[in-house]
Amino acid sequence: MSYDRAMKVVQRLRIMEKAVFLMGTELFREVATDEAALIAARTTEVEFEPGETINLIPEYATSFLLLVAGTAEHTRGDRVIREATEGTAIGIMGLVGIDEAGQYPIVVREKIHAIALSREAFFEALTDYPRFGRSILRGLAVVLQNMTRRIEELEARIGEIDPGAVPPVGSAPDSLPRGE
Repeated sequence: MSYDRAMKVVQRLRIMEKAVFLMGTELFREVATDEAALIAARTTEVEFEPGETINLIPEYATSFLLLVAGTAEHTRGDRVIREATEGTAIGIMGLVGIDEAGQYPIVVREKIHAIALSREAFFEALTDYPRFGRSILRGLAVVLQNMTRRIEELEARIGEIDPGAVPPVGSAPDSLPRGE
């Protein structure tokens, strides 16, 4: 993950405090305490100041963040697409080579304290701890489910205004962006 130069590394939490925090998030909900502690030991704590932009450029995506405190907004122009608050993961897509930065820059609104898990530690954890992998898949499925529900609601509204404006459902794409 490419960060602004003003980002600072901090050490405020003990490993077990990080593990307890991680287990309280959607992505780590199914992870056992001992596994969460082993993953927590591989993390770094970072902070960002209000007004900073967190850049998630895949070529430089080396970590993903879990917000411990603070808020940020994924934006497109002047429009807020998603608000990131305590427990929100930022940058998972960048870890697998999907460009979030070009789509939704993340602007810090309230000072952020976050736990960063490196790409290497992330993939090691996926390999070493199957419950972590299931938890990650479940978290991504929840995101997809919420996005699908939102799209369906928007299509219904558009259909009420102009019934011919909503195209029929097409087939899945032939390929997805490839990561490393």
